[in-house]
Amino acid sequence: MKKFLSDSILITAGGLVNRTKGFIFIPIIVAYIGLDGYGAYTQIIINILTLKAVFSLELGSGFQRFVPGLEGKRKHQALHFYTILIPTLLMGAAGAALLYLLSGWLNDIFLESSYLTALQYSAPILLSGVCYANFSKYLLAVKKFKTYTSYAFCYDLLPYLAFIGSIMYSRDVAQGIFAYLIADVLVTLVMTGHIISLIPIGRFSGPLFKQYFRYSYALSLGSVEGGLLDKVDRYFISYFLGVESVGIYNIIYKICSVSDFITTPIKKQLMSYLANVWDKGHREVSLHAIRQGLLLFLIFGVGLLSFLSFNMDALLGVLLPTPIPEIPIAWMVLFIGAGVIAYAAKRFYNLLIHLEKRTADELRYQTIGLLLNVVFNLILIPIIGILGAAIATFVSYLIVILLIEMRYRLAVNRTFAWHLLSAISMAVAVSFAFHHIFYQDAVLWLTINGLVTAITYLGLIVLTKQNMLLRLKSSMQDFRKLV
Repeated sequence: MKKFLSDSILITAGGLVNRTKGFIFIPIIVAYIGLDGYGAYTQIIINILTLKAVFSLELGSGFQRFVPGLEGKRKHQALHFYTILIPTLLMGAAGAALLYLLSGWLNDIFLESSYLTALQYSAPILLSGVCYANFSKYLLAVKKFKTYTSYAFCYDLLPYLAFIGSIMYSRDVAQGIFAYLIADVLVTLVMTGHIISLIPIGRFSGPLFKQYFRYSYALSLGSVEGGLLDKVDRYFISYFLGVESVGIYNIIYKICSVSDFITTPIKKQLMSYLANVWDKGHREVSLHAIRQGLLLFLIFGVGLLSFLSFNMDALLGVLLPTPIPEIPIAWMVLFIGAGVIAYAAKRFYNLLIHLEKRTADELRYQTIGLLLNVVFNLILIPIIGILGAAIATFVSYLIVILLIEMRYRLAVNRTFAWHLLSAISMAVAVSFAFHHIFYQDAVLWLTINGLVTAITYLGLIVLTKQNMLLRLKSSMQDFRKLV
């Protein structure tokens, strides 16, 4: 369990850096290419992320389900890795070719016919992204969490820095995307070479590939729909309101999504450890671990959301070189932040679906959520503008979570609800009080406000939730015995 916690902290730290980069460098990006250029960059990356889920087939997710029981069996591990290697390369190349062919159409529909070259440069990033998405999960499956975190840090940060460096020199989105491509490919090549050096040369196994495909095909479709469920609002904003509005919306979304990084270590590590525990028949212990992880995330998430709801306008005043158009910022933060928290909470339910090996169910729920999101966006954006996208996405996530809970019964009871509601009350009270004490459009006062709010909120949680924390400690000890 000590290794579990230390690895969780490491992955969390890396995730925090990679999350915060999304808004730390916003002033530089907007200063050199404007809100419209930032919106175009955002839309291009969204295209890649959406298609990556299609062409990766989520084969790498099978590593975490089938490889953990092969510790020390390097030849068997190699068989699994090389079975996935060739299909990944072929599908990634096919996806890159398709994106290049569709670039003209995507440019006309979503990018105001102004970013064709940038779209074409982005096509090879899809091949590199597919390889990284599948191969990196092998490192999780063999529990090399520190190695995984190091590569994840480099993969998320270095291409982004290359993009920023290039636009500072050229003030051109296309040149920035080209620099992003070079850095992305280099990190993926180094990681793949490292994995290959750890295992003997293997071969492709048709029967094993079928096993992976049966497990992951629904995950792949679910990831596509999940990605669209998470990002379809940006497509509709781009279509109805233009790329500048996408830039504004994405800035607020990026800041709110910092809370989502908390789920990364919990989800990635729980799936690696829970598979063996679940397969040994310890269902209740596994459910309790997932439930406790969800509650911890929600307590931290609502604290951050409350702070941002009161202070986002001041934060944007610090980050952006020019004022943004008049929009209901507080309501935007509330619904976007709630949507981010709901999306992250859904991942805990997905853990249960994966353990049950009912991955087709995830696809069904994603389909329902996607259809609802599309309908709500089509109705709300033309009526109330950019706020309509935030409301549509949150409501869609909420409905999906309720449907999954009705089917799988994670047993979110009154005690769970009481802890969550009391945490929300404390978060709102603390954020409201210190907002009025420290409110200033200055980095120093925002920093003081954030630190004092966080310390006070966490102190109240420790003081008022001692029984909950003791039960959590006890459940972790039980889980350690089984791991």
